[in-house]
Amino acid sequence: IWQESIKLIKLEEQWNYIVKLPNAKTPTIFKVTKIEAASFTCENPDNEFPKKIRYTKVEKGINAVTSGDGKVILFQFVSTP
Repeated sequence: IWQESIKLIKLEEQWNYIVKLPNAKTPTIFKVTKIEAASFTCENPDNEFPKKIRYTKVEKGINAVTSGDGKVILFQFVSTP
């Protein structure tokens, strides 16, 4: 199973979303650019794809939308009891 490791870390007043892929030597860092009551958005314009990630809390879980260069991918994560 392919998995990535993610972390939210605050460094010097800036929240960062850090993604480490299984075979990557270094992680990819996205700056958290927007925080709302039920969502947050992270951006890294220098990343190949995605350049933007938005997580939104929905009734039955979390939706994530990755986007960049005209491409958009939706992920739906459902909570289980």
